[in-house]
Amino acid sequence: MKNPELFHKSIGILVNAFINETLTHKKCCACAIGNLIAGNNGYNPKDSATIGSRESWLIQRPGSSIPTVIIPTYWTDVHCGGSMRKGRTEYPSVAGIKQLESTGYNIYQTCQIEAAFENVLYEMNDKDGYNGLMRVVDVLIGIHEGTEDEKKTAKALFVKEAV
Repeated sequence: MKNPELFHKSIGILVNAFINETLTHKKCCACAIGNLIAGNNGYNPKDSATIGSRESWLIQRPGSSIPTVIIPTYWTDVHCGGSMRKGRTEYPSVAGIKQLESTGYNIYQTCQIEAAFENVLYEMNDKDGYNGLMRVVDVLIGIHEGTEDEKKTAKALFVKEAV
């Protein structure tokens, strides 16, 4: 496997998102890429809001009860047609590229990951994101040139404990 540390870190972030229910289709702060960016930067996908027309992570400073830092989801301007969907013609923002690069993947790979997660929503009812995550694991195994056994092992981690 190529870059197993990145693979396992990414799977860990996505497993936590699934178990903690911070994974949401069509929510830029909490989709597959949103969770990878949040997990790599110390953001909480549950602490988010739409400010103007852009979703943003809200960060609280220690000792404060209100959000004191707002981090917009600039990554949506960069790939998967984000700029075109929003009628923007400017070049992708440096901040958006940096957000995507914080995942450890390049822009093309993050687009593959995001498409795998979001496109399943149109094919089947995927409210908890499980089916999308199974497709994301397939993409990550391809990116990292993993084996079928590694894929099965990774997919087996996405289990919620019965309450």
